[in-house]
Amino acid sequence: MGMAQDELHESSGAYALGLLEGEERNAFEAHLATCAECRAEVRAFGRVTGGLDLAVDQLEPPATLRARVLANAVPSGRRIGSAGRTAALPYWLAAAAAIAAVAVGIHAASLRNRIEVLEDELVTVRSEASALRQDLDSARAGAAIGQRVRYVLAASDVKRVDLAGQTLAPIALGRAFWSPSQGLIFAANLPAAPPDRVYQLWLVKDTGPISAGLLEADAGALTLVTEPLDPRGAQALAVTLEPAGGVPAPTGPMYLLGKI
Repeated sequence: MGMAQDELHESSGAYALGLLEGEERNAFEAHLATCAECRAEVRAFGRVTGGLDLAVDQLEPPATLRARVLANAVPSGRRIGSAGRTAALPYWLAAAAAIAAVAVGIHAASLRNRIEVLEDELVTVRSEASALRQDLDSARAGAAIGQRVRYVLAASDVKRVDLAGQTLAPIALGRAFWSPSQGLIFAANLPAAPPDRVYQLWLVKDTGPISAGLLEADAGALTLVTEPLDPRGAQALAVTLEPAGGVPAPTGPMYLLGKI
C-alpha cells in the first residue's frame, strides 16, 4: 500500500535520517522528484545530520531507535496537512539532537577511558625515569670515586697510614692512603655500628680534629674516599663512633688511631 500524499510530505526528516526503507523509501524518492518543497526540507535536514559522522565514531543504532524517532516525530493517529509541515520540523531537530547527544556521549566516555589509561602510563613512565636518573646518578658517583682512587694511588705525594684498634675494639684495623694533593682513601674492619650511630673519620691537627667524613659499609668493610684535605699541622687519623649524620667535633669513643 503506497504512502498518502500528506504522509509523503511529512517523511522528509525520516528520509534525511535514513529511516525510510523498502516501499516507503521508493515512494518518497518518486515524490521527491516532483516536489521542490520536500527537496528543500531534505537539504535542510541534511545540514543538521551531515556532520554527525565526522564528529564521533560510527555506532550501530539500536533496533528500536527508528520506531522511537518516528513515534516522536509523527504521533500515531495524527495527520498534519500541508500547512503544518513546517511545524513538524522541531520534532526532527530534537531527534537529530538526541542522536548526536548519544553519539557524543559515547565518544566522550571513550575519550575519558583513554585519558585515564594515558595518565596511568604517564605515572609509570615518570617512575621509571626517576629510577633511571637515580641509577645514572649512582653510576656517575661510582665513576667519580673510582677516578679519585686512581688519582690518589698514582700521586707522587701519597703515603700510607695504618690505624690500630683502641680499648673498645682492640683487634680492629684501619688503613689509609693519603695524598695531600689528590685526596684520601680509607678502609677499616670495625664492629657493626648501632642503628642510631655512625663511624666518623677525623684528621687530627695541632689545632684540633677536622672531620674527613662518615664511613660507609662496602663489601664487609667500612670505606671512605675524600677530596684533598689540607695537610698543614696534620698529626694523626682517628675514628670515633658518633650520632647518625655525624658531628662537627668528636663526642663519642675512639675506635681507631694512627699517626701520620
